[in-house]
Amino acid sequence: MNFNSEIAKNGLLKCKSKCKTVFSEYWYILIAALIPAVLVYLMYLARGLYPFGNGCVLVLDLNGQYVYFFEALRNFVVNGDTSIIYSFSRALGGEFMGIYEYYIASPFSYLVCLFPEDRMCEALLFMFMVKAGMCAATMAFYLHQSEKRINRIGVIAFSVMYALMSYCITQQNNTMWIDAVIWFPLVMYGIEQLVKYGKYRVFVVFLTLTVVSNYYIGYMVCIAVAIYFFAYLWGFKHSNNPYNERYHGLRSFFRIAFYSIIAIGISALIVFTAYYSLTFGKTDFSDPNWAFASRFNFLELFYKFLPSSYDTVRPAGLPFVYCGVLTLLLVPMFFFNNKFKSGEKVAYAILITIFVFSFATSTIDLIWHGFQKPNWLNNRYSFMLGFFMIVMAYRAFTNMRTVSRKPMIGIAAIIGLAVIMLQEFAPIIKDDFNEYIDVHDFQTVWLTVGCLIVYTLLVCLLPRVKNKELISCLLVFFICGEMYISGLWDLNDLDKDVTFTKYSYYNDYLDTVRPIINHVQENDTGFYRMEKTYHRKLNDNLALQIRGLSNSTSTLNADTIYFLRMMGYSSKSHWSQYQGETPVSDSLLGIKYIMTDKDYDKYYGEPLYDGDDYDNDTYVVYKNPYYMSIAYAVDNDFAEFALDDYENPFERMNAMISMMLGEEEMLQIFVPAVQVSMTTKDVTKSTAASHDLYKGDGGTITFEYMVPKNTELFVYFPTVYSRSVNMTANGKSVGKWGDNNTWRIVSIGESNKSDLDLKLTIKNDYDNFYIKQNLTKPFIYSLDMEVFTEAITRLQQGNVQLDHDNYREDYLPGTITTKNENQLITTTIPYDKGWQVTVDGKKVETVELANALVGYYIEEPGEHEIEMRYCPKELVLGVAISVISTIAFFLLIIFEKKLRRIRGYGEFFGIPEPAVSEPNSEEIAAQANPDQLPEQ
Repeated sequence: MNFNSEIAKNGLLKCKSKCKTVFSEYWYILIAALIPAVLVYLMYLARGLYPFGNGCVLVLDLNGQYVYFFEALRNFVVNGDTSIIYSFSRALGGEFMGIYEYYIASPFSYLVCLFPEDRMCEALLFMFMVKAGMCAATMAFYLHQSEKRINRIGVIAFSVMYALMSYCITQQNNTMWIDAVIWFPLVMYGIEQLVKYGKYRVFVVFLTLTVVSNYYIGYMVCIAVAIYFFAYLWGFKHSNNPYNERYHGLRSFFRIAFYSIIAIGISALIVFTAYYSLTFGKTDFSDPNWAFASRFNFLELFYKFLPSSYDTVRPAGLPFVYCGVLTLLLVPMFFFNNKFKSGEKVAYAILITIFVFSFATSTIDLIWHGFQKPNWLNNRYSFMLGFFMIVMAYRAFTNMRTVSRKPMIGIAAIIGLAVIMLQEFAPIIKDDFNEYIDVHDFQTVWLTVGCLIVYTLLVCLLPRVKNKELISCLLVFFICGEMYISGLWDLNDLDKDVTFTKYSYYNDYLDTVRPIINHVQENDTGFYRMEKTYHRKLNDNLALQIRGLSNSTSTLNADTIYFLRMMGYSSKSHWSQYQGETPVSDSLLGIKYIMTDKDYDKYYGEPLYDGDDYDNDTYVVYKNPYYMSIAYAVDNDFAEFALDDYENPFERMNAMISMMLGEEEMLQIFVPAVQVSMTTKDVTKSTAASHDLYKGDGGTITFEYMVPKNTELFVYFPTVYSRSVNMTANGKSVGKWGDNNTWRIVSIGESNKSDLDLKLTIKNDYDNFYIKQNLTKPFIYSLDMEVFTEAITRLQQGNVQLDHDNYREDYLPGTITTKNENQLITTTIPYDKGWQVTVDGKKVETVELANALVGYYIEEPGEHEIEMRYCPKELVLGVAISVISTIAFFLLIIFEKKLRRIRGYGEFFGIPEPAVSEPNSEEIAAQANPDQLPEQ
């Protein structure tokens, strides 16, 4: 017993000693991490951060999309009532794996779970600060290892520049990309260790983390891994083979290939399910132009290396490559320094050339972006150039003793002159609507000139003075000031370009709506869809935990978006929104509750809940008595239904219900109005792409209809081109039709007389009006509630009765009684091969219905137990490969010493063959840490 206690005590002492040794060597990295974290906070504080103002971090897609994904992640972790693989809160429903893997797979995402529900903005700011600190910490570690003579204050200075370079500031809102910036220095360090010593752990762990955190930027990092491997292998051959290993280049190639496969294998769960997500339409989202084209000139690129050089995140934007004036000043000095081998200089020159060429050449840029043209936010890999430039600058800085100061003064003068000339010959970046570059006199020109003077003076003084710590601290102080000013101004310019939202706009909306949603959910805990007619953004449902139709994400389901548009909802591109609703479409798709400020009494009766129930007089909640279950029996004729067989949503829904009920003649649920005439004024008509094209600034198109009196009228114009026109009905404005939010069914209210003049006014020459040719149906319909009520009541008799006590988002059990053999069951779940259906314990094949929905057949009539479970085979395969690869990785670690003894076999797994001759003393001394040497 005493012997075991003594062993434990000795082990604890060794552990403490080792921790103390590590801390004594690396403690200053904590300071390097703390500085950018504080500076990021101060940037937002200067912009009126809540509670000192009404500012917050929400901007662009972080405001419109990502914040809601973080809300969903928090709901999953804290409340445990959602699924991480499937969600019905997005566009009828869809796999959530793609959203998770692209947007929130980062380990840092879970920081939001530490904050209360109403403090999401604070949680995101905290995450930004942590990530800024981590960028500096990993860069500091790399720089610490990169040079024999460690300049700790220099490491801090250059790490701050890395953490606050313009990419990190302007792309903070795309926070999932910043993880790659964090891990990139460690991946590069892992390559060096693998090539030098065959040590693989760092490379495997951090390449895996990079891919897992965001597979999209992870793919770009994999390209950079290949580029840097060859550059390092060739350019640093004087130092990357300290044991004089035979066939070092070939063996290094096999090692990095093998361990890259291990890293990708561990990431397979992410890679496979991400690929599955992309098959729903993202890969067809754009049709890139592969022709070689130059995207900018070198004057424009030079401007982007300067402070406060924000141009735009729109498609016209240039790469964000600013990483400090000192970096720009010292990179040329790296090439003037004779201490660095010519191979190193050539290798770094090639790296810089590759990145600049990639930025400038559209075809190469497409390859970096996964063969897709970026939708805004160009050159998403530009941080890599910043990394290599900062490394070069740091190495030049730590070896200034060996080079004359005259070249540095000359370089500073040339850069200063070029910057001053920018005021006269400022480059202009523009698109069809705006010009984006505005060279700031103070924040760009004079800040750069001032920094050049100060940095040149301090760097030249540093080797000559005794109090080097004071000079170094002054250098860090000025660098922090420069990066703060540049970062703050980049945020200000970003605000001018795409606008930060207000703290109250986000929080007040959720504070208003959440009590209403909670009241409904507390009184009905079952599975159902719910929607609302007022939207802050398209992804509100994810934050509010309601199942609905509205959604916006790059991991889109193209068929679902098209289906919703064909049903008359506002839906296109990568988004859908609950607008264009009718009682028919809502009921077919299972919308049970509707939160609205509109009057729906004529359809649904009195509101189920109002302000007396949840202390809010703005919104009421209607219960739709006609809603269908998530699955229901339909006539087998519905298997032949095709969306494109009908001219407009009204005829389409008439046909859907008729075929669902097996009617021989189409039911007239939506009743067409009678068109009397069509006239135009100041309009020219032509044809284009199977459409009638009407042009004329201020011109009008007037339709005269016979309509039922005092009945709500709906309008829809079939077209594939969304262009906005103003509408009036009998002289009264009834809104717009055809822009992003009104390319849908639009209610034009009721008419108090039987004749209706609908006038469309073309606003300008751009908003030309398109209508499909050869149409036989009118554009105005009314709803016959009596026919609809009778039809939907018959359909409801075939509803699947869900088990509302045992469901999950990815598991829906229930029962159904069928009357016919080979009964067709339709669901309103978007078609996805990942859904597996069992009837009475036996698996049945699913079919695609209505070009978008999951369906299946039940062979025998009678009562049946049904289970619908979501589990794509890609998920199973990804889990299996990830588990196998992880086990293989740990087995390599466990049996590493035994593998070393196996000649040849051990070499392949990364343990170099014993040296033919001992490594020379200069090569060993050049290593920053003797612990890096392999075990003997």
